[in-house]
Amino acid sequence: MNGFRAMKHVFCSAIIVFLLFVDILLAITFGWVRQAFGGVSMEELIFHLKVPLQGTDISSFVSFFRGALLPSIGIFTLMMAVWGRMRREKRQEINHRIRWKRIVVGIWVVECVVMGHYFSMGKYFYNQITATSWLEDNAIQPDEALLTWPEKKRNLIYIMMESMEASFASKRDGGMYDVGLTPELTEMAKNNLSFSDQKDTLGGAFPIDGATWTMGAMFAQTSGLPLKLGIELNSMDQYSAFFPGVTTLGDLLEQAGYHNILMIGSDATFGGRRNYFTQHGNYEINDYVWAKENGKIPKNYSVFWGFEDRRLIEMVKEKLLEVSEEDVPFNLTMLTVDSHFPDGYRCELCEKTYDTDYKDAIACSSRQIAQLVAWIQQQDFYANTTVIVTGDHLSMSAEMEKELGGYSHRRVYNCFLNAAAAPVKTQERVFTAMDMFPTTLAALGVQIEGDRLGIGTNLFGTRQTLAEELGFETYEQEISRHSSFFDSLAY
Repeated sequence: MNGFRAMKHVFCSAIIVFLLFVDILLAITFGWVRQAFGGVSMEELIFHLKVPLQGTDISSFVSFFRGALLPSIGIFTLMMAVWGRMRREKRQEINHRIRWKRIVVGIWVVECVVMGHYFSMGKYFYNQITATSWLEDNAIQPDEALLTWPEKKRNLIYIMMESMEASFASKRDGGMYDVGLTPELTEMAKNNLSFSDQKDTLGGAFPIDGATWTMGAMFAQTSGLPLKLGIELNSMDQYSAFFPGVTTLGDLLEQAGYHNILMIGSDATFGGRRNYFTQHGNYEINDYVWAKENGKIPKNYSVFWGFEDRRLIEMVKEKLLEVSEEDVPFNLTMLTVDSHFPDGYRCELCEKTYDTDYKDAIACSSRQIAQLVAWIQQQDFYANTTVIVTGDHLSMSAEMEKELGGYSHRRVYNCFLNAAAAPVKTQERVFTAMDMFPTTLAALGVQIEGDRLGIGTNLFGTRQTLAEELGFETYEQEISRHSSFFDSLAY
């Protein structure tokens, strides 16, 4: 009997000790997430729990180890030392266990309240249990029958810039800063075509649930749908298909005879990007893994997420000259990375102009992409090529969250060059990442019956976006709710 009691005591104590460490780790990790990543949505957290993490920037793991794991171990060790001292003082064991149970429960309750508020967990889980048919009722399935292609198909260069906001412009141009961080991109938008939510200044796309991180934005901009994985769905890496029920920009371009290429400076496996782009458009993937295998960088080369944008841009130029000689139209999509949170990456081209490395990286990215676009405009193939430059989402840098958190007009940057369509209205538009899908096709000269694909609306046309028809708050609420229709497209 005494042996059973002893085993029960040891088991209960072990459970308390384990839960105490988990509580401490969660509390410290929460603080680390806030400091390192700024605003992170529940949708993004759920998504990254369900997709492969292969290819993640190693510095994120190092930051977690230093900023969360080591401090948690230190605090836990100190608390265990206090517990041991209390036991040596021969106080009653039952009182010790009760006291530590209360501590564990207390920490857990505080964590639930604080984390629930920060990640809007209550709102998220409420939306998960309040299903809506709105998406099914309003989504237009892309079909070739709805599209009329121009007699001569145009090439597409789609430049997606990490965390690039219109908000980085000067206040005079509609941004947040006295002196803008991105004057080159601002001038590019002013001198070409850019859709804005503002009346006379630079603006852009509203951030929206399901498109507030890179893969979510890439999916939304190329499918006209938000990327939402319900908590009841299995992990994406358990399946060979990535949303097989969705027809995307890549699918349509492939059907139209395009050669699709994706070029990025990181491992395309991360976040399901490799599966998505190979399965929807049969994209040729030129990423960090490809660059090493093909001698573009040394085998052991690794900075930030893989290799920096200056190298990517040179590879893109080389690829553009190659595919422009082919007999079929091309779609080259590229994704920059140097302006990724938490601190960006300052390459040897970056100037030390601002008070943080992150701002310098943003400014450097603006200069490099402007130079790339200028180079493209000098090439023979440009005459029949549409170039689209867009941000993927708002910056999640904690630094930028502090500076821009109270700014109500944070919008995602966009610019269209050499488009084969003329817009009816570019200012005071309410639009999101989903509207980029049909708008991209329209920029290539494609006529779209009804001007809507997915839940995206062609911004070149006369039709209002769904966000404009409903009002953004109602639209956002419908997007946030659970959709069994969207679940059916996932597998």
